[in-house]
Amino acid sequence: MLLSQAANGLGETPAGLAKEVSSVLLLVGLVVVVLLGLGAIAMVLMMGGRLRRQVRDNLPPADPPPDPMWPLQVPPEDEENREDQ
Repeated sequence: MLLSQAANGLGETPAGLAKEVSSVLLLVGLVVVVLLGLGAIAMVLMMGGRLRRQVRDNLPPADPPPDPMWPLQVPPEDEENREDQ
């Protein structure tokens, strides 16, 4: 009844007014879903950064500094390092 009175005042049919209202509600719903998704992504990123800092701060310091050439070293148990060949 309220919808038909509003339609009469605007000069539109109730079906046309209902279609416009549903399209506006669809648009509002879509905006809400997008904003909630962006908020969830931001929250996960902030929590991940906080967790990474907590884990990094709780690690004991490395006594000997790591060798910068370690990727180039060949493990001593490899066949190419054996003397009995």
